[in-house]
Amino acid sequence: AKVTVGEVVVKGSYIEFRGMRFGGWSTTAEARGITFRAISSANMFIWSSQDIKVIGGDIGPGQGLDFDSQITTTVGSQQPPTNILIDGVRFHDWWRPAGTDFHTECLQAGSGVNVTIRNSRFERCATHDIFIRSWGQTNGGAHPIRNWVIENNVFGATLDGFFAMQLTEGADAQQPCEDALIRNNSFLQDIHVSCPAGGTRGIRVESNIQPSMKAFACGLGGSKWNYNVYGSGTPCGARDRIGNPRFANPAALDLRLSKGSAAIDRGNPKSFPARDYVGQKRPFGRAPDAGAYEKR
Repeated sequence: AKVTVGEVVVKGSYIEFRGMRFGGWSTTAEARGITFRAISSANMFIWSSQDIKVIGGDIGPGQGLDFDSQITTTVGSQQPPTNILIDGVRFHDWWRPAGTDFHTECLQAGSGVNVTIRNSRFERCATHDIFIRSWGQTNGGAHPIRNWVIENNVFGATLDGFFAMQLTEGADAQQPCEDALIRNNSFLQDIHVSCPAGGTRGIRVESNIQPSMKAFACGLGGSKWNYNVYGSGTPCGARDRIGNPRFANPAALDLRLSKGSAAIDRGNPKSFPARDYVGQKRPFGRAPDAGAYEKR
């Protein structure tokens, strides 16, 4: 059967939803061990929940709205979202109301501990594809940003924003982002990382492809950049490279690498996902490629 339901609010534990269309879904602080597999939903909200998996499916459209899908802490709670996996999800078509200055992105995060976003696709998002910023003491809750991995994703350019993704300063001064790894993503618009780096490993930005890099943005907040490929601008790390990634068809968000791409064999040989965006083994050749795709 083709199953379509309205808004779904999950307060229980150890439940898996498969192959349905939701008008929107949310998980509360009581929820634990929830899986959404091949769910198509208008929106999603992960609020102080634990052990949440979103596998496949899509989120959108959110056309003309003044809110966005979120990962954050419930009002007044000291329990941030913890152990969150988003894998193979398509986020699409989040537009802000015409003539407004609302922050409307495909996904916003105000807190989260042990969060992984991989193998996912972001297209036609208003101001950001992903906007990550600790909400600090907002709403009386705890809002840490800790142990994030963002890898093997494909990011389209925003509809009217400056950056595809931001990992930026928290609502409270000097709120750190602890142990974040942003690697092997393909961006059609630049990203901005300015959150103060905390934890034992800090913020590492490596083996990504983006259109350009400005010198002032290198190392903001103590972030470490290396093995990235930029279409133009300034290398940040010793092994960054300026060159044409030669995407197959960027207008269709087909960011596979073509022959002669500057990203081939340019990824970090000591740190890379075992498979690429479409599941091919990595590396293929002398070293892993930068970006989400491994060239065959």
